[in-house]
Amino acid sequence: MFHDLNLARGTIDRDELTRNNPSALAKARNSPDARFILVAGQSVAIDPEAPGRILILTREQAAEWGSRSAVYLGKDSGRHYFACDATGLVTEQDVQATDHPTMRPIRYWAHEWEDLDTTLAVSGVAVVQWRQKAKFCPDCGQPLEVSGSGWEMVCPNNHLQFPRTDPAVIMAIHDPQDRLLLGRNS
Repeated sequence: MFHDLNLARGTIDRDELTRNNPSALAKARNSPDARFILVAGQSVAIDPEAPGRILILTREQAAEWGSRSAVYLGKDSGRHYFACDATGLVTEQDVQATDHPTMRPIRYWAHEWEDLDTTLAVSGVAVVQWRQKAKFCPDCGQPLEVSGSGWEMVCPNNHLQFPRTDPAVIMAIHDPQDRLLLGRNS
């Protein structure tokens, strides 16, 4: 289990125990402390009253955005967070519309948000996009079904697939003479 895993700049408990327990997940989703974000493509909804924050909705506010199929992102400070896939319901062209939330791409705006907002946005976009793209098992070609509240998919042959959500870095190590350290497997 991975708890308090650093995503983007913040920490959130991915709460694997809740995510993999259908009754605990239903309880978390129906909790008055459940909160939801809206994801469309590589963008998330922004709070119109606080443009430097992402829009975080209560369960009642999120109901029209498909909160029943929302991905469980984890918990922080006693709150359970979910990402609703608003793809097709709101687009980046809806920025001027008054009946839709303003969407901002995480690539260009996440560095300006608070740590929790960035963590929720990055993990929400990653998992929602993965769920949209992963249709067939790479091992056997069979159709994939969502399990683990969206953090895993399984085919009829029980091959599990997981999203790639954790950041990676590529770096060069060099010495004072500007020589590059090269390494390879033995």
